[in-house]
Amino acid sequence: MKIRTAFPVHRRGKRFILTSALAGILWGCLALILLYLFPGPFMTLNNRIYDLKLGLFAKAEVSPVAVHVDVDDQAIRKYGQWPWDRQLTARMVDRLTEFGAKAIVFDIMYTSQGRTTEGDAALFRSVAESGRVVSALGLIETDSWAHKTDEAYELNRVEAIYGRGWRLDVPPEFTLVNVKSPRDSCLPLPPIIHSSGHLGHINSTPDRDGIHRRIPLLVKMQDRVIPSLSLASLVAYWDVKPSQIELSPQGWIQIRHQLGACKVPVDYQGNLLINWRPVWESFEHYTALDLLEGEDDPSRPGRYKDKIVIISIAWTGTADIGANPLENDVLLSRVHSSALDTMIAGRFINEVRPWPVLILVSVIGLVLFLAITATARLQRGVLLCLAVCFGFGLLVIAAFATRSLEIPAADLFFVFLPGAAIGLVFRGIGMEKERQMIREAFGRYVSDDVVTEILKSQSGVNLRGELRDVTVLVSDLRGFTPMTEALEATSTLTVINRYLEKMVNIIMQRRGLIVEFTGDGIFVLFGVPQSTDDHTRRAVICALAMQEAMGGLNAEYASLGLPELSMGIAINCGQAVVGNIGSERRLKYGALGSAINTTFRVEAQAGPGEILLTEAAYERLSGQARVGAPRTVQLKGIRAPMRLFPITELSI
Repeated sequence: MKIRTAFPVHRRGKRFILTSALAGILWGCLALILLYLFPGPFMTLNNRIYDLKLGLFAKAEVSPVAVHVDVDDQAIRKYGQWPWDRQLTARMVDRLTEFGAKAIVFDIMYTSQGRTTEGDAALFRSVAESGRVVSALGLIETDSWAHKTDEAYELNRVEAIYGRGWRLDVPPEFTLVNVKSPRDSCLPLPPIIHSSGHLGHINSTPDRDGIHRRIPLLVKMQDRVIPSLSLASLVAYWDVKPSQIELSPQGWIQIRHQLGACKVPVDYQGNLLINWRPVWESFEHYTALDLLEGEDDPSRPGRYKDKIVIISIAWTGTADIGANPLENDVLLSRVHSSALDTMIAGRFINEVRPWPVLILVSVIGLVLFLAITATARLQRGVLLCLAVCFGFGLLVIAAFATRSLEIPAADLFFVFLPGAAIGLVFRGIGMEKERQMIREAFGRYVSDDVVTEILKSQSGVNLRGELRDVTVLVSDLRGFTPMTEALEATSTLTVINRYLEKMVNIIMQRRGLIVEFTGDGIFVLFGVPQSTDDHTRRAVICALAMQEAMGGLNAEYASLGLPELSMGIAINCGQAVVGNIGSERRLKYGALGSAINTTFRVEAQAGPGEILLTEAAYERLSGQARVGAPRTVQLKGIRAPMRLFPITELSI
């Protein structure tokens, strides 16, 4: 015979462990492909997680440098419906220049002629004389040449915008929005373009879910770049020249100014992730009447001196409204002031790019998780998975709260969590197969509590075949075969089944493993499948109980008119190879070795009602057994004579 493996229980199902690891790794590869081909849904989920974190940790304080002057409902009631005559705007520019504002920012585009020629002239003159105005323009990416009423006039604007663009070296890593032909864009009047201190685009494209989180700080226009209104305002405030601005391949814009250097982190599209504050609770804002009314107010100049003043529309009827991570309805003029505040205060949120480092880390983490849980119990694997997810979630939150690091959690969870779940599911399947195998191997031959202990055991059971120290008990009825010739088949089955039922209960109560029934004989092992120190003693106790039970059993037979039975038992100790024995089609848990063969030969020497111990078994009882006179016998197939000890009693 050869020992084969039905299922390697002590290795916790090697086949299923390998399958679960392979399934998890395959999922990791598939997840990488999905992340690469379909990044949109994961970006949206990461954005929502970012919104939650920002809502938890956003503070109301902003830099006092930026203030708003709003054309609000109060001003509209005073001066009428917008747009006003531009003489009013010119008056605001003059007053702000007089008060010492460092930068006067138009978050309003003057793309066409105003109500009066005088008003336009006044505005052009005020902008030119101030030298501090930052004017807004809107750039739309297009390759077409749109029809204009005055094509030459529009071309003049395009050339003027291009001439005001910055000459910056854009590293090849950057893929800025490229406005190849801005002829459909919203460009200011040429006098505004030429006389403004700086120009800035007001492009602020919301994310896929309609929320404004980022702003492109730079837009490419042929070989020039156009800054955003917020970046242009910052440059005006710091009095910085384009030559003092540098794009780094590492993903930031460096601005060198009088107080040092500012590194603005951006993605490779040039987008700044805005560190939003609650808008109305944060920015100082005043009605336009504060600049247009003539009453003397000694505190008025102090509100604007050395400030960046943003003139914007904020009356109830404006359509310039959007959503940010903290509010559903916010004036879009606050997008640029929030970006400006982020840069001035240096409260940057550094986005950790998922590719390639974080994604590789998540794959490695998945592989390590599957390796660590390969031999662990399923419950521990589930707890470890939950602990990893919980710990990573805390890390993501802590990194944002303490280091302003935005880690894309959705990507990493997408790689790790389903892969870990797949691995655990396969582990569960493997363990259930293992449990079923144990039940099939032992459930009919040992007590339920033994099976339960095996299933709960951390070390499991080795069914592959291993050398173990065991105690072997073999019993057999005396004279049963001739008896069957005199009995009917029904009576024979009644006798043997009642006998076996009684003996099986006794054996299971003493935690013995019934290997097989050999006709009217029983082959039992003690010390397997779980090893114990007292297996020889339990075997002897079991044998004594079996012999004692024969008296009651014979009384039953007598009442039924059946003949009495007697039984001989042999007990031996030694090393044996235990495990699944057989072929692919027929397997059973059994034992091989000389100790097994010797026990069967000793059993043939036992008389009716007698229990014979080999010398090896007798020595292990350490004088606890009371025995009769030993006898020496020569057993077939064994060279040396053996001493056998008929036991009569076992001391407690």
